[in-house]
Amino acid sequence: MRAQKPISSASSTTSRRIGRLDQVFYVLVPIILLVAFVLAWPSFGIRTPVVTVSTGDYLPRHLHDGSVLIQRFTATGGRLGSVGLSFERGTPAEQVFDIEIAVRIHETDVGGRIVDPANPLFQATLTGEDIRTFADTTLPTRSLRVKPGTPLAIEVEAIRAPDAARLAIRTAGSPGGGLVENGIQRQTLTLYTVMTYTRFDALSLAGALALAVLVLLTAYGAFKSLDRWAARARFWPLFIYPLLLIPIAELLNTLNTDLLLPPIVVLLTYLLVLGVVFFFFFLTRHVVAAIFLSNVLLITLASVNHSKIYFRGDPLFAGDLLLAGEAVTSLKDLHFQVSIRMLFAVLLLLMTLLLFRRAKWRPAFTWRMPALAGGTAVVLAAYGWLVLCNPAVMQDGFGINRYAWNQMTNYKKNGFLVSFTGSIANLSIDTPTYFQPGLSGLYEVPPPAEEEPDIREKPHIIVVMSESYTDFRSIRDLPLTEPAMPFFDALMARDNVVSGELLVSIFGGGTCNTESEFLTGCSMLFLQVGVI
Repeated sequence: MRAQKPISSASSTTSRRIGRLDQVFYVLVPIILLVAFVLAWPSFGIRTPVVTVSTGDYLPRHLHDGSVLIQRFTATGGRLGSVGLSFERGTPAEQVFDIEIAVRIHETDVGGRIVDPANPLFQATLTGEDIRTFADTTLPTRSLRVKPGTPLAIEVEAIRAPDAARLAIRTAGSPGGGLVENGIQRQTLTLYTVMTYTRFDALSLAGALALAVLVLLTAYGAFKSLDRWAARARFWPLFIYPLLLIPIAELLNTLNTDLLLPPIVVLLTYLLVLGVVFFFFFLTRHVVAAIFLSNVLLITLASVNHSKIYFRGDPLFAGDLLLAGEAVTSLKDLHFQVSIRMLFAVLLLLMTLLLFRRAKWRPAFTWRMPALAGGTAVVLAAYGWLVLCNPAVMQDGFGINRYAWNQMTNYKKNGFLVSFTGSIANLSIDTPTYFQPGLSGLYEVPPPAEEEPDIREKPHIIVVMSESYTDFRSIRDLPLTEPAMPFFDALMARDNVVSGELLVSIFGGGTCNTESEFLTGCSMLFLQVGVI
């Protein structure tokens, strides 16, 4: 008779602990998936705006009582979600007028004639309170279903438009525009409209559902071989995990539209993540804890980057972390929408955590572990500062362009983690090594005055920075038949006006740097290249 091996208490305790953890996953993972899909569901309705004309060519057409404008267009999507028009008023916005504008959408025949004027496909009325200035006035059409290629026409009728309101609508010059204004065909004018079409992204939903099924199967232990491998893999998950985190971070980096990175950038990013993982591993002596803490740090930064791009259109920089308090106070005024890419990132993150949840290798604690953690931190800091924050090494050594003048392109081409780490260099301002003779005390604070001046004697200083306003007469003599800027010239000729010329450090974009230099008196010469 074969003797049975006794089961050790430690093994039994571990089994019970794993069993309780599985029960938590059985309940928690479906809840997380359900919440993620509910929050991301509106993002599956893709909105595609179609602008009829360029926004730069602005020709306002004044509206009076009875004015009617009709513009033909062709439907390009299955559902018309909204239509946008642009109005302008020559009076202050707080002045209220009795304005009534009817907006209708009609179906037309091949010749452009309205099929049934009395029964439009859509009709809405705008009042003076509805009309927005300096922004599009958007009318929801409740997803009007139209066949792609259907000939349509939008009609704008000014039922009441007082002359005192000086109401105008935006049009633009366009060859063959075909705007009909009060029954007259305008061949070179087009009514400015923004038609927003909506469609359901069934392909993305199918991919998300398939990935969610894999997450559930992994959570319920359907892949036993992976669980057994993770339990015996020792340190290998630490090397594999960075390869899985990189695509998750790039899913959240919406500036990287194609999710592709050059091989050398992938390698540099992998080494960065690997250093973070091993640092936490040497601190905790636990594989799962190291992966979890790495996610808390790196995925949190990637999620903040995703949110900042969503709200502001620009990526997260290291200097933004110094303004975290101000960002938190403004969250109550912001409305965030979970995107499809963020949903995929959450699903992949769950999959990553579930794949390695069985990893239980935990080396014995010795004095080497804190020493290895400290050494890893030193190596990681040196790698970040001497390589990723060094433009010369990145450019000459690895052929990676940092795009200092265009950080949007930098984050697109080089990914989030490498670009964000490189922005740490902008936190420091080096002491200038060159001083022009005679200007050594330029930035020294002057001594306090013996007597405080009377505040009533201080002048009001009004500065108007108009970045597109230029006096070309300062470049060369221009033969003019009439004064180019008579009001400006008369203003500069006044005795109580101090005027002169301002030399700025930038040309083209980056005009906020000029404003900063003027307001602070500090030169951009001493800041890092690319700082805005």
